[in-house]
Amino acid sequence: MTSAGQPDSGYRLRWREHNSQRRDLILRAAAELVEESAPGAPISVRHIAERAGLVKSVVYRQFKSKDDLVRGLRGYVVESFAAELEADLDVSAGTLRGILRRAITSAAVWMEDNPRLVDLLRSGPSDTAPDAPDAVAELRHRVVTRAHETIDGIAAVTRLDPEPFARIPFVMFTTVEATLTSWVRGEEAIRGSSRAQVVESLTDITWFVLDGAARGMGVTVDPDAEFATVLATLVPDGAAAPSGGS
Repeated sequence: MTSAGQPDSGYRLRWREHNSQRRDLILRAAAELVEESAPGAPISVRHIAERAGLVKSVVYRQFKSKDDLVRGLRGYVVESFAAELEADLDVSAGTLRGILRRAITSAAVWMEDNPRLVDLLRSGPSDTAPDAPDAVAELRHRVVTRAHETIDGIAAVTRLDPEPFARIPFVMFTTVEATLTSWVRGEEAIRGSSRAQVVESLTDITWFVLDGAARGMGVTVDPDAEFATVLATLVPDGAAAPSGGS
């Protein structure tokens, strides 16, 4: 037995990795079945196990109950979606308009391709944020937190006040998510719009919000210039320029 303070044995590490792989296999299978099924259609644990190439008892060794599995699935989906959005919001490459368009396009493609999983996120909390009203709130918190880290990083090197941008990530996420959800559902106000039209409209709206905050501070930013170059012009003499991904 491994005593306190000692590293896990190779066997324990291999077993933990094996369990993690099985858990991911189960959750991936569940996500596929949710997306393939009719809205609200029940999906049995047996069916999930079969899709994962496992037996039902293995699923219940990873998850205590069907509800535990569903919460785990929401967490798995949040992790996958958030990681993709965070990568697209990297400000080290591209113009500001291009970065916004890239992130919004990524969200639009994912939501259009996975409408059932979007509904799943809205249906309750995940295992990683059980106190959140639903998994969309968890996703919002994660993306908004990452955006604030970027804003704070830029503020640290430019010495600009981040306060005018404090509420913008929340507003932007909420606006984009609600609009894309309405579009995916084919709601009347936005029905018939192409993905490109919706993305371009949202890109313009988010840019106008950012531009307004910047102009309120006396800063004018060219949205079509390389953003890293724009940031370099805002860095005071003698300060370090922002590094990639900050």
